[in-house]
Amino acid sequence: MKTSYEAIQEILPTFFIPTHMLGTESTEIALTTLLTDMNAAPDPLVPIKAFMVNWPTRKVVCAANVYYHEHFPDGRLLITGARHSDPIMNNMLRTLKLFDGDFKDAIAQARFEGKTEQGFIDQWGNFMNRRQALLVALAADQPINWKRNGSTDILFSEGLY
Repeated sequence: MKTSYEAIQEILPTFFIPTHMLGTESTEIALTTLLTDMNAAPDPLVPIKAFMVNWPTRKVVCAANVYYHEHFPDGRLLITGARHSDPIMNNMLRTLKLFDGDFKDAIAQARFEGKTEQGFIDQWGNFMNRRQALLVALAADQPINWKRNGSTDILFSEGLY
């Protein structure tokens, strides 16, 4: 059975509540009420817009690369920076490799097996792939320079900042 939060996300994929707020009684009551209002309204976005006035708008804040491997905590390593694979990201990876040889091997294996992904994080540190990030940026009315972005399907940091 779907939670109220999952049901709302089916209607509006960019709807987001920080993980630390999920599971609390007050949040669950608010989401259940919102879902009921959405199902009763002719336009389900009207109750969401009223509800979202009380929540911070989710925004794309910086580029992120994720590497998937069982060696990493939670099965993934998330590296952030201003741009994908910029000097800051590369220095972080080099530093990790120096301190832990297993990290070096895991990063190399993830790259070799294609178990990496470029995307972005929001202000709560949640990873989004390029498509999800574009939807979040649009929903938050973040300015996008479409010419610099080069795509209308996915987000590139050059299009956002």
